[in-house]
Amino acid sequence: MSTYKNRPKDNYLQEASLEDLYILTESWINDFELYVSEISFLELLINTYFIKLLIYENVEEINELQLDSKKLKKRGVELLENLQFHLSSITEIIEESYYEKNGTLRGQQEFFEDEISYYVESLKIIRYTVYSKIKAIIEEQKSKLLWKYN
Repeated sequence: MSTYKNRPKDNYLQEASLEDLYILTESWINDFELYVSEISFLELLINTYFIKLLIYENVEEINELQLDSKKLKKRGVELLENLQFHLSSITEIIEESYYEKNGTLRGQQEFFEDEISYYVESLKIIRYTVYSKIKAIIEEQKSKLLWKYN
């Protein structure tokens, strides 16, 4: 499984300046806003093609896919909120010079990096599953339309 680790070197989180960690965390927040939006789109695709998916797929598989996407979306929203709180903690440390909290902050940064890596892999799996199932339906509809109008 590949990782999402978005840093230049192995010990980066322990050696980076607080400003660099701020920028990294801001980048994660931007990514998660997109991820949550993407999950909403995937859910819309599932709901739009639900009846047709039932023709090609098992009901339990579709329900499981819906459940997995809802769980992933909820986890994405939670991570986004936690990242925003973490960003405010970084800001507080920078502005108030609370360097005694610096070690805790760097540990949290590593935790978020691991969580993000796992989340991105889960998103890739759901994305692939939804797109492949919908693609089959769209191709089937396309071939029917070609026969109908030729």
